[in-house]
Order: sequence, then C-alpha cells, then structure tokens
Amino acid sequence: MKLSLLLSIILLSGCAQLKRRSIASSDSKKLMDTTEIEWSALEKMDEEGENTHALVDTDASDSEIAKAQGGSPDDTEAVEESKSSRPFLKQVRTKRVKFWVDYFTVKQRDRFQRFLDNASMYKPIVEKILENEGVPKELFYVGLIESGYYLGAHSRAKAVGPWQFIRGTAKRYNLTMNNDIDERRDIFKATQAAAQYFRDLHNIFSSWELALAAYNSGEYGVIRRITKYKTRDYYELSHKQQLPSETINYVPKVIAAMYVVNNAEKYGFRLNSAAAQFWQKTKMIDAPKGKSLSYLSKRVGISSTLLAKLNPELRAGKTPRSFPGTYQIRIPADKHTEWMETYVADAPTESSRVKEVEVLREKILNPPPYVAPVAMVKKKIKIHRTRRGDTLSSIAAHHNMSLRDLAQMNGLTTRSRIKIGQKIRLEKSSRKIASTSATKSKKVAKVKPIVYRLKSGETLTDVATWFNTSVTALKRENHINRGRNLHVGHKIRIPETKRGTYTVKRGDYLLKIAEKFNLNQTALMKLNDLKRARLFPGQRLVVNLE
Repeated sequence: MKLSLLLSIILLSGCAQLKRRSIASSDSKKLMDTTEIEWSALEKMDEEGENTHALVDTDASDSEIAKAQGGSPDDTEAVEESKSSRPFLKQVRTKRVKFWVDYFTVKQRDRFQRFLDNASMYKPIVEKILENEGVPKELFYVGLIESGYYLGAHSRAKAVGPWQFIRGTAKRYNLTMNNDIDERRDIFKATQAAAQYFRDLHNIFSSWELALAAYNSGEYGVIRRITKYKTRDYYELSHKQQLPSETINYVPKVIAAMYVVNNAEKYGFRLNSAAAQFWQKTKMIDAPKGKSLSYLSKRVGISSTLLAKLNPELRAGKTPRSFPGTYQIRIPADKHTEWMETYVADAPTESSRVKEVEVLREKILNPPPYVAPVAMVKKKIKIHRTRRGDTLSSIAAHHNMSLRDLAQMNGLTTRSRIKIGQKIRLEKSSRKIASTSATKSKKVAKVKPIVYRLKSGETLTDVATWFNTSVTALKRENHINRGRNLHVGHKIRIPETKRGTYTVKRGDYLLKIAEKFNLNQTALMKLNDLKRARLFPGQRLVVNLE
C-alpha cells in the first residue's frame, strides 16, 4: 500500500514537471514568435513614406481658418497650465489651433494614424535623447509634424531624414553625408543633432515658440523681424502677420498634435507603446569597411533587408570605404558576433557654432536700431564725348583710368573701336544713399517683392516650396484665378519678400548666403539661374532683404 502510494506521488510529480516544462517551452515559443514578428514588421516597413510632408507643408490662410472656425484665427478659447516642472509651449487653444486639431482628426485622420504608428517605434528613443541633451521631450512632436518619423523622408528643398536637415545645418551639427552614408537618416545620430540645434535656438531666443519658428523658417529671418518690429513675442508677430504664413501655422500645428495625442482615446486614435521594443534588442558592433550588406548579413545570420532597415544611413548597400576611426553597424543583440570587436567612438567636440550662437543671442538681447528704407538718388555720371583721333586707350590715359576698367564700364572690350561723338562713361553707375531727413522732393523707392519667372515644367507648388510660402498666398499675391493658365516666363511675385542684391565676398558660399537672406539654397539658385553652387568674389546675387 505504502509502495503504491509512493509510486503514485512520483508519477504525479513527474507529470507536473513535464507540464511545467511544456508551458515554459510554449511561453518561450511565444516569445520567439513575437521577436520574429517584430523583425518581420521592420523588414516590411516603408522608410520613404507616403507624402511625408503632408502635415508640415499644408498651409491655411486666415480667411480659411475664420470660415471654418468662425471669428479671428487668433481668438483664444483657453490657456492650459503646464503640469511639467519645465514648461514647453504655452498651451494656447486659439481658433488656429482648433483648426489644426480638426485637420488631424478629420481631414487627415488616416494619415495622422499612420504617422502615429510609425512614430511609436521611435518615441522612447527620441524622448530619451532629447532629455539627455537637456531639452524638452515634447520636441518629439516636431518630428511627427516634419516627417511622420519616416527615416528616408526627403523634401524638394533636399531636406532629409526624420528631422528634415538641409546639408548646411547637418554639417554644422557633425552629421556625415557622402556617397556612402547619410547620417541624417539615422534616428539616433539625427535626433542628437536635432536636440543640439533646438538647444542652440532656445539659447538664442529664450523662447520655445520663437525657437520652433526659427527651426521652420531660419534664425536669421526671425532675428530680422524681431529687430524690425521690436517684439520678442511669437504670438504678437503672428497676429500682426509679420512671419511667413507657414511659420505662423507651425507652432499651432505642434500644439494641436500634442493635444490630439494626449487625448488619443477621445479622438479614437490607437497608440502602440510596445512598437519600439525591438530597438532595445539591438547593439552596435564593429564592421569592416567597404563590405556589402549581403556579405555582412550572412556573417551575422540575418537577412540583408533587415540589416539595411537597422542601418538606414547606409546609402550604397555597403559600409563606407573611408571613415574616421572604426565604423559600426546595428544588429539584433542576440546574434553571435565573435568575429567583430566592440568599439566606442569618442564624442564629437563642440564646433564654431557655439560662437555663432553667442553672436546671434547678442543680437536678440541688444538688437541694433532698425533702419527704415531710405531714398535712393541717382548720381550724375561723368561722360566723355569722343572726338577725332580718340581711342579707348587715349581716353583712359587722359582721365587716369585703366583701359580695362573703362572698357568694362562701357560694355566694350579693350580692342573695341569707337566712333566720333560716342558717349563714353567715366564713372561706374552708382547710387548715393540719401539721409532719412531727405526733403519731400526726393522720392522714396517702393519696396519691390521678388519676382520669379516660371520655367518649363515648373508649377506654383514648386515655387511655393522653394520660397517657403503657400500656393494660396501666391495666387492671392498675383491675382491668379482658378481658370487662368500659367505659361513659361510668367512673372510670379513672391509675397512677404523684398528684392535686393548682394555682392559675393571672399569666403562666401551658397548655403551661407541663402540662410543669411532667409532663402533656401534651391530658391537662391533658381532666382539667379545658377546651374552649380559655385560662386566667385564680386558676383552679384538677387536676394531677399525682408
């Protein structure tokens, strides 16, 4: 009896142990299946995205907002107090903000949900990097508006990546771009650069609203408007229509996106908090230079597609041939990699941008007095009327001038023949600035906007993108009706611009000039019919003085 009881206990114990092992094995299988599903989802993900600029590019005029919401776009419904110990944007609920809330939740509901699904994979990473760099983690929503967190997003202005860096800004923040790699597409490196850029902008303006306005339209343009209109209040500049239309709507878009996500259940949006777990299962390892991803994927034991998705900065399907130090790739953390040794790169050093930030901040704190446009008075030019026996050489010698200067001044060559009675200019066509207390008899020059001539294949959408405005604003400025056809050579006036010229100096380059005059590089090249970004001292460019 005792023996049979003992045997029964042993048998039951063995069955229980087998059951526990079976359950553990089942749980392990579920975990493996989940892991496989995560990696599979990453492989299938579209990094380019579908119209990734739909949120940031869409503009709305005040009349559209007023019609949709009733009343003035800047009428304030409520101001929510920030619960954060370090406030970010003032939670102002204006009619303009409400318009964009409705836009995200109704008109672009499906796209906004896709952007949220995509962003959820990177949110923990982005927020952690932002906090480590000492800036508000709510800046995450700027990336949501800019690109929907599609790492391969690119604009017509050649801005690339989740934070939409143009080449000049990316170089300033130590992001590498060449034929092999583009670090603007790497969520870790690009977010760190974006955080540093945000921090610099806030150090300049001491306002997150103005910092985001500068992120959208350029810091130099915002500084000019602060100096001109004597206010550092973003909402005052917006209310008086002193910022580009897209910039006026930019901060309200970010506030609207924050509000919608914080009230996702109310609006019926789903938030996938577990989507980023697979990034926690990755690690960085050393990789040989100039090796294809197919070769590396076989050594690591994953598909080349997955390896490419984990390393979106690689442009040519291989590691770079030349790279300072050791190049590293990202792989699943559970992969066996004894053939590679880990390497931690030194942190990048601060560049000359720190000094630039201090200079710009000084302009904000102690702005120079704004000088209004003054009258321009033509100066009478000396003329030599040729007589028998005169030559360009003899005229130049008589007036103590060089032959080459005299010829250029008159649109001639040094070997050009001249006729009796011909008028030869002896001075360059120059203009003298009249004082602000000029007499009434002197006419004040009107402020003329930039005028762009359409070329073959170009549309109003192209022009709006290049010059940081909207199609609606272009149509309104140029009185273009719906049924009116545009043709090659059609003159398009660009609103909120002031045409001027700039003489290229030694050390200037195209991007530097573009940022200085609140233009993107493409607009500056189009405006001056430049085929290449090569400049030379003395060259004169049409620019925006507004």
